[in-house]
Amino acid sequence: ERDLREKLMRLREGYVECCGAPRRLRRLLAASYSSFAPLWRACLYLLGYPVPGHDSEVTALLCRALRLDPAVFDEVAVLAAGEPIGDPAGLFARYLREVSEAVTRIDRHAVQQTSEVTS
Repeated sequence: ERDLREKLMRLREGYVECCGAPRRLRRLLAASYSSFAPLWRACLYLLGYPVPGHDSEVTALLCRALRLDPAVFDEVAVLAAGEPIGDPAGLFARYLREVSEAVTRIDRHAVQQTSEVTS
């Protein structure tokens, strides 16, 4: 959970440092996709799901488990693979919203598990 919150904070800081420059935003998005992948694997494990081998499968399963928009993550994966995208600022806003929601939902799950154990 701490690692997720730290990555989320770094994502927000990175956005500020980009000053809206499209090229820098693209690099930030691509870098964040690969940095979140190991954490998404851990989240799936925490949620009790089998962890797939490929990052795209991990992300797709996490989106299903947490009811997130997979299209946003797919677009960022395309960008991370080196393909061009249209509006990096718009994509960043949607991506940040989904990542923030993922962190919130993981936190809720962890809190529920903790309260079940202590009950």
